[in-house]
Amino acid sequence: MAQYLVVVESDYKRGSPNYRIHTSELLDQAGAEALMAQLRAGSSDLLPAQPGAHVVDLGPGQFLRVRRRHGATVLDRVTLGEASTQ
Repeated sequence: MAQYLVVVESDYKRGSPNYRIHTSELLDQAGAEALMAQLRAGSSDLLPAQPGAHVVDLGPGQFLRVRRRHGATVLDRVTLGEASTQ
């Protein structure tokens, strides 16, 4: 049975090293898709809602959230993919 991982890269801002990377635990497909829906809606602690943010869907397994903070553009990226071991 396939297992999936959701990776959340948040608070990317030009010239700033203060970004965060979080991953979910390994999930089945239904669990991973449910988590992606929560993240997209801003109802998950991994990526809380941000007033004024815009969500850009890049495909079924990835989206960006873009917002302005203190005059700078801030980017969050969320990616869902099938996990494998090396």
